[in-house]
Parts: sequence; structure tokens; C-alpha cells
Amino acid sequence: MNALCDRGASCDEVTRRVNGGYNGLADRRAKYQLACTIF
Repeated sequence: MNALCDRGASCDEVTRRVNGGYNGLADRRAKYQLACTIF
């Protein structure tokens, strides 16, 4: 997982690796966008 993130993987790629699919992707994208505005 670290190598995936270190190379700048997208939210979609990380979700697929974690879930094996795209379950909850819309919610994950929304939370990722919120986190980007905070950090």
C-alpha cells in the first residue's frame, strides 16, 4: 500500500486495492476532497 500511495495513486486506485472493488467510492471521494481543503 505504501508503494501505491508513494507513487501518487488516485483515490480510485487506493479504493480498489483496499476493497477489491469500488464500494463506497463516492463517499470516499467526498471525504478525500474535504481532507484536501483542510490540509
